[in-house]
Amino acid sequence: MTVPTLAEIQRDTPWVRVHCEGQGCGHSAPMTLAPLMIRWGMDASSDGLRQCARCSKCGRKGAVIQGPSWSVRHGDWQSFPLRTSRAR
Repeated sequence: MTVPTLAEIQRDTPWVRVHCEGQGCGHSAPMTLAPLMIRWGMDASSDGLRQCARCSKCGRKGAVIQGPSWSVRHGDWQSFPLRTSRAR
């Protein structure tokens, strides 16, 4: 199985959810692909993101990436989650 490039993933969705691989951490966060493509190039392997992503909660490097879910109600991919309030 070939590993998709960032551009190949972006053809389907402009963002992904990045899940920390740290044991017991469970942190995940949405990430847009455009800044990564600007920095690393459109043909960069998505493995670069998997290996280089650093968790903002536990500091561990390494992640699993997952595309957004399909929204049956809207007939499209789930939109990028926007923060409406600050976590306290």
